[in-house]
Amino acid sequence: MMRIKFNKKDFLNAIKTGGSFSSKRTPLPILQSVKVQIVDNTCWLLSYNDKNAIKTHFKLEESYKNIEFCIDKDDIENYVSLLMEDYFDIDVDNEKLNAIVSTPNSTMNFPLHDVRVYPTLAQEVNCDTFTLDANLLGYWIQKGMPLLEYDEFQPNNQHLHLFIKDNKVDVFAFNFDKMYHDSAYIDYEGELKVSIDMSAFAALRKALSNEQKVTIKNGEKNIIVIGDNSMLLIRKYDFKPLDFYMLLKYQPLFEVEIDKKIFHSIVSRAIYVQDDTKTGTMTLNFDETGITFVSENMELNKKLEERVEVVGGKEFKQTFILQKLLLVLNSISSDKVVIRPCGQNALFEIGNTEYTTESGYISPCRD
Repeated sequence: MMRIKFNKKDFLNAIKTGGSFSSKRTPLPILQSVKVQIVDNTCWLLSYNDKNAIKTHFKLEESYKNIEFCIDKDDIENYVSLLMEDYFDIDVDNEKLNAIVSTPNSTMNFPLHDVRVYPTLAQEVNCDTFTLDANLLGYWIQKGMPLLEYDEFQPNNQHLHLFIKDNKVDVFAFNFDKMYHDSAYIDYEGELKVSIDMSAFAALRKALSNEQKVTIKNGEKNIIVIGDNSMLLIRKYDFKPLDFYMLLKYQPLFEVEIDKKIFHSIVSRAIYVQDDTKTGTMTLNFDETGITFVSENMELNKKLEERVEVVGGKEFKQTFILQKLLLVLNSISSDKVVIRPCGQNALFEIGNTEYTTESGYISPCRD
């Protein structure tokens, strides 16, 4: 038996990241646990969901012999969060599969899982490797995720794609009729395609929030993301990413700038005109002096029409699904956006006026 002293704050901060992939929904009880590893005066926390794994660490105030054990993640996290004290102890007995969490005035018994049953995660070698700013990768995940959805028949639609060539990375989040795109320069001279499945997004964002830079290794079966405080193993799916660059080749007919808050307000109010937000539409009527926005529901006798004065347009109109238009508009972070129609049946671009590499795209409704 070994007694280990923990700082409550450090433990809870670490388990929120290191326990990200444990879940009560898994059919395997061992995967509801977090694996705790003590090495010298460092505590490592690891979780795995049969697809992806994550581990993070924090320093202990004393050195201990090496030990590891598996304990239910939700049980220990919820209990420790209720403790009034700043420190607590865990007495670990792997032979009896029992742990006692104690403070000076209380004790609580927890069952352990057999640590030998926990999956062994092998790291790959000889991987293509590059480095990314952690905040930037987290930003791309945040912006791309709302446009994606789980689709077992179209894995392109549930991945964030990083296409790297000649020191530049292009990022795509694509789902049939809508897409997010951004780009940045990195220190990697080769050519590489890395697709990150959205099942890893939540844990990855937690890990990235505690990092400055991350090293990404593109293995044969896994993507490995390594930071100073954490490491993730993300399973790769066997599929061929689409050539998203083809969708960037449309030439705009014209471009106009509009205040994003005004545009967002009009789209949001138009949604109330429709009784079905998944099919409700709005038409943008452009001319030389402005845009007239029209959304009508004839069955309910509701109609919204609003005029916004802008310069640079031409006679042109296009109709969009409101819900999808709002998703694409929300992926852009600037106060003003530039909108670029590219043809009657071509992608419609909404660009960031401050961070000009970033754009969202949506297909119009076709006649």
